[in-house]
Amino acid sequence: MGFFVKRRRRKSPRAVDVGRQETGMTSLTVMRRRMAAWAALCGATAALLGMTPAAAQTLKPETDVVQGVTLRTGEALRVGGYSALRAKALQSPRKLRVIARLSAYATGAGPAGEPLRAIGETPAIRGARDQLVLRLRARGADAVEGLPDTALVVMEVDAAQLDALVANGEIAELTEDVPVPATLAESDPLVRAPQAHALGARGAGTTVAILDTGVQANHPFLNGRVVEEACFSTTSAANNSTSLCPGGASSSTAVGSGAACAISGCDHGTHVAGIAAGRATGATTFNGMAPDANLMAVQVFSRFTDSAGNTPCANSNKASPCILSFTSDQIRGLQRVLERRATRNIVSANMSLGGGVNAAACDADARKDVIDDLLAVRVATVIASGNNGSATGVSAPGCISTAVTVGSTTKSDLVSSFSNSAALVDLLAPGSGITSSVTGGGFGAKNGTSMATPHVAGAFAAIRSVVPGANVGDILGALQSTGVAITDTRNNLTRRRINLEAAVNQLAPQPFALSSGMLFQMHADGRIWAHTGVACNGAGCPGWVLLDANPATRAIAAGGNALYQLHADGKVWRYTGIRCGGNACPGWQMLDNNPATKQIAAGGTSLYQRHADGKIWRSTGAAAC
Repeated sequence: MGFFVKRRRRKSPRAVDVGRQETGMTSLTVMRRRMAAWAALCGATAALLGMTPAAAQTLKPETDVVQGVTLRTGEALRVGGYSALRAKALQSPRKLRVIARLSAYATGAGPAGEPLRAIGETPAIRGARDQLVLRLRARGADAVEGLPDTALVVMEVDAAQLDALVANGEIAELTEDVPVPATLAESDPLVRAPQAHALGARGAGTTVAILDTGVQANHPFLNGRVVEEACFSTTSAANNSTSLCPGGASSSTAVGSGAACAISGCDHGTHVAGIAAGRATGATTFNGMAPDANLMAVQVFSRFTDSAGNTPCANSNKASPCILSFTSDQIRGLQRVLERRATRNIVSANMSLGGGVNAAACDADARKDVIDDLLAVRVATVIASGNNGSATGVSAPGCISTAVTVGSTTKSDLVSSFSNSAALVDLLAPGSGITSSVTGGGFGAKNGTSMATPHVAGAFAAIRSVVPGANVGDILGALQSTGVAITDTRNNLTRRRINLEAAVNQLAPQPFALSSGMLFQMHADGRIWAHTGVACNGAGCPGWVLLDANPATRAIAAGGNALYQLHADGKVWRYTGIRCGGNACPGWQMLDNNPATKQIAAGGTSLYQRHADGKIWRSTGAAAC
């Protein structure tokens, strides 16, 4: 059983508007909402119409009261994050960069205070988002931009504009769009990558997305495999930031848009890409984790400078100028990965970046929606745990529960002293003294959870290339159950340092079986063949007969006179001796139907199966299903 379960697409709550069940909004209701919204933007803080919370609604403890604004029931309007941001805005000489999440009330789908979790673009969400953008611009807010396919709007506002933003009940949550830094050849043998490559797990046909400082596409270690590029970067006078996209644009998907930037630290993305998917060439004899995988380079950093009273670089312990990444640009980058996922067969998105320390899951983070959407289409978002040296928490966005969060180990299999460690960490990988590609065409060694993370992102691609039906939970579960157990002495937490070969062996199809002098083989498309004893003659090998042609087949096993196969859904089948005829292969009888089954083995007259929880079962020979 996989670690993750498929996300259920939550239905919007039933809205109650002025005592009636919603069956379509009346013109009077629409008029009332618009009047209330415009009144609020003009400074009104009177009670609002049509804002009755659902009876079962429970307000989150972190949501904040908007003073002077009440719901129809007399309850206070609450907007998550409002009080802290307002206090900061009152003290700041500059506007704050903020991400606002629409409430269900904004689209008529539910009450004020209920966060709207967008699943794709809808006319209602797009309309509410666009109207909010127009109102904010009219109010004088700067850099206002709705993020497509989300219920999010980014803006730069002062305290008065923040008050106007929340006063009409159409905003449920606010977070500051804080820029964060990146989290900074010998590791391959440690994680048994060469052995996995020998099994065919090299990432062929897959793509790893690198959301970072850009990638030098023509580096010899990566040459020819950067097949997709994009840039999302922000110019903000209030934050002393300048876009690094071509021509200073806020976004680009043109060829070259994902190139490495040209400021100190801009070799980070090229180094990360090499760990994930570098390929030996010339005098370079080592590989990355998935040397045949392609790369998608997504540049999500902006250039920052310090000035008197405004020191974003110094605040991040960096010299000016520096590179940092806004949350909003990361969201746009992840959305682009989602858009291109099917075209490029993107398996994982690597985010070697983050900030802060969080002891608990941060599932109110604005990035969670798109991370969940990626998970639903079998793309793992692999994120660094951070380099604060904390034994009680991890950085954001690694604290998002549906991400795959990675901590760092040394080559002696100890947790790196700089690595954040907490229950939120899913896996460990080498991150100390890792040699990989750097800009300029050479190689260099770096330390950080940034270096550990692409080991895991690349491992997902390597495994998916030989187990194309595996989902994120399957691969994560295999890496967690087969890796080397390492205990962090700071907090006594034990996590697994990945072993790629062992994970591949657990998940990959078993392509050969031998029983009673009969040889069987399984092809990558699921076809099963039996050898008749006729040897090859030149280029022709006629000595094989087809026994089955089912793409769901994941493994075969043989024992005694019996041949068995395991399907991706956990069903186990036994061959009855009837060969395929045309397109029909009726010669199989189902023995078990348990989705927990991950492996089968046979010996003598016995059949065994291993479940996802590690339990091993033997068939009693009872009647088939």
